[in-house]
Amino acid sequence: MDVPYWSWLPNLTNDPHEREKVSIIPRFFASLAGFSVATFGLYIVNYLNKTAGESNLYAENGYTIFAIIIAVIFIVTIGITVFNVKEESTVGVSAEKTSLKQTFHVIVKNDQLLAFIGLLLTFNLCTQIAKSFAVYYFKCVCHDEYLYSIFGFAIIAEMVGLLCFPKIAAKISREKVYAFACGLPIVGFALLGVAGYVAPQSKATVMGIRVLMLVIPIILAFASLGIYKKYYTLKGEKMEEITRKVNEMHVKKQTA
Repeated sequence: MDVPYWSWLPNLTNDPHEREKVSIIPRFFASLAGFSVATFGLYIVNYLNKTAGESNLYAENGYTIFAIIIAVIFIVTIGITVFNVKEESTVGVSAEKTSLKQTFHVIVKNDQLLAFIGLLLTFNLCTQIAKSFAVYYFKCVCHDEYLYSIFGFAIIAEMVGLLCFPKIAAKISREKVYAFACGLPIVGFALLGVAGYVAPQSKATVMGIRVLMLVIPIILAFASLGIYKKYYTLKGEKMEEITRKVNEMHVKKQTA
């Protein structure tokens, strides 16, 4: 789903500042969906199991029904996009076909694309690994899996950050914005680790969950920031110059 959605962004506007404002819309609603599932997910699963007559509130039936509901909602919403968003027809337009080998060659030779993939991959792994193991962390380390619902409220901060992003990006450089984006999760994971420092199960189990939930995401956040600072150069004045040249090319093409 992310690939077609985000591939639209460069085609919606050539202005990087306007693009920043447009890009927060899908991210905001994606965060809202994540907030809903994280905060109310366990309660919904429990309710569905009760309705199905299960004595075990964590039985797989509840998760299965909940997953089906989410899948139906996804199909309906993505269908609205597919059937209502129009694009300019390219039928009859001749274009050189690119083979898989050529595509791989372009990726390998494009150092900025590799840097972007690296920082994006490490940052997403940081957040996704933490979210994946969060419920186990709260159940096995903090004794209470329902703390995961409270943890889900942290997504509200993400949503507020998305709304504030255009104004923040207008006042400080992209380097500082990304440094904050990587630094704040590191601080949050560190505080979460301190707050949950108890040992209800074996030390090996608790330590393993701590490493998966806290240590690895922190390392990945640092790695993402390092890749951005050292290898990714499409930012600042260089990015503005490239954007200006691309816009000039579009103007010449339209007036030709």
